[in-house]
Amino acid sequence: MGKDKELKEIPRKGARSISEIPSEILEKLNSGEIQTANLNEWLAVNQEILLANVLVQINKSEFLEQTLAHIKSLENKSANSVSKTIGAELFKLASVDKSGQILKALSTHGSDTVRCWAAYMTACDESLDIRATLNAVRAFAADSHFGVREIAWLCVRGKVISNLDESIEILSKFALDEDANIRRFASEAT
Repeated sequence: MGKDKELKEIPRKGARSISEIPSEILEKLNSGEIQTANLNEWLAVNQEILLANVLVQINKSEFLEQTLAHIKSLENKSANSVSKTIGAELFKLASVDKSGQILKALSTHGSDTVRCWAAYMTACDESLDIRATLNAVRAFAADSHFGVREIAWLCVRGKVISNLDESIEILSKFALDEDANIRRFASEAT
């Protein structure tokens, strides 16, 4: 996931408010060049612009129009609902790609927001049972970025609740993992 990305980016402190985010930082966030440094930056990302840029990067611009139409139809256009919608739409559109290259490209992207979309894509796969879903999302739960880790548990919560007994059995093993982020995921997902 994002562990290899953290070495390439210089740590910086995010702005205290959205209005204080420098325009050059916002441009880099919207192009997918850098990760968000805090929640204010994550909320400020224009995911529609980022989506257009990322789809060009992965040669899938044909996915843009349909995904934007679904975003436009949202009643509540919060950052998280937009992220979830993008993930769900990209899952549907990418499901014809049996190679998994689209999901792989998004899962390893330098932008934390894009990796959030990939987490939602992973959680949308109804062909996966709860064990396979939790194992697939595990990489996002171990991501170097706080936001991706947060989305990891959010995107599986419904499936965990629907499969509570089995989820608790699986997550009790996650709770013993040597990675503190996996242990935290186990508690947050339940």
